[in-house]
Amino acid sequence: MKTRGSLLGLALLLASCAFSSEAPLFGDNEAAHPIADGGRFIWRDSDERETHDVTFRRTGESYSLNETGRTTGDDMNVMFVPVRSTPEDDYIAQIRLSNGDGIAYAFMWHEHDGYRAFASPGGLRDDDGANQSMARVCEVRSYNECRFHKRSDVLAYYREILYPGFVHGRATPASFVELTPYRAAGPAPTEKPSE
Repeated sequence: MKTRGSLLGLALLLASCAFSSEAPLFGDNEAAHPIADGGRFIWRDSDERETHDVTFRRTGESYSLNETGRTTGDDMNVMFVPVRSTPEDDYIAQIRLSNGDGIAYAFMWHEHDGYRAFASPGGLRDDDGANQSMARVCEVRSYNECRFHKRSDVLAYYREILYPGFVHGRATPASFVELTPYRAAGPAPTEKPSE
């Protein structure tokens, strides 16, 4: 498995063309814990250019997400909020960026034995106007950023735009992240000793 970049790089990407808000829109009292403390996953983007071995560690009601083996540095604080109005095992991930540039959001649902996450407003194929519907629930900014101002708008985006698109097949993600449990993903690569 080849890894490039870092979680800080991914956080910066989330900040620049993402679902975002200036401050957290969900409180600790809404948190769920779908991943066991210390859960290890392979994070792979849909075009397989980026792959990371990551670990989720509980910190209060949230998780600290970091590349496995790193104890400090590029960690992201992630809190999962269940979407109770759907029958699926799906969540809104509220991400406090490590660079201090506000909050990013991703939408995550159970897929096979892991999860699929969607974090880029531009990642939908716009076969049925899904991207144009964004303006109903968020402030559309440069680089296709979707800035939320209310908690209800984050939920509305998922329930009214993203969820129906996947259920009915109208809007298919062109870009997403797969989180596969480490064991199901196969053995970790061995590092070549330095010469």
